[in-house]
Amino acid sequence: MRWQYLIPIFLIICQVDLLIIPALRKTGFSFWETYFIAMPIGTIDLFIQYYFFSWFRKEVVLRALKKKAAQEGLVKEGVELVQQVRRQNHGVSTSIRDYCFKVYASATDRSNKTVKKIKRGGHVAMLILGLEPWIYGGRLLGVVNCSAIGWKSGLYSLALGNAIRMAGIVVVWDFILSFF
Repeated sequence: MRWQYLIPIFLIICQVDLLIIPALRKTGFSFWETYFIAMPIGTIDLFIQYYFFSWFRKEVVLRALKKKAAQEGLVKEGVELVQQVRRQNHGVSTSIRDYCFKVYASATDRSNKTVKKIKRGGHVAMLILGLEPWIYGGRLLGVVNCSAIGWKSGLYSLALGNAIRMAGIVVVWDFILSFF
């Protein structure tokens, strides 16, 4: 089993918004203590995802592309690429690899309207994805786009938006926990 495939599982288990912030607030940490613990963890989470999807692009996607190009040229590459990546045996669960490939493919699909808007919006779009509080996938979409094109400065805009969003998440959890 490639250890890199454990990263998405670990990040899901250590979810900052749903697990760490409420746990810190329930144990009596103040707003600022909670924020200054959760914000670096959330930012590190984004960078770990960036490095994971950079690795995935280099080791899985590009290797499959190179192998396919060497065998048959560029004919029928799109359809065959998906089949070849699914056939690769890394000793890991097929569902984890398929999920990562599905996320990567959807986040880098040039015909996806959201991807087009992000590319046009640049740093502002990344900041908005970082601020977006409702769907975890928004930040994941930004991370995958940044790693797919090697745009590390876009990741910094995403991290800034995420840091600002963390303050709002702490406030929301304060409100929710005030009922208990």
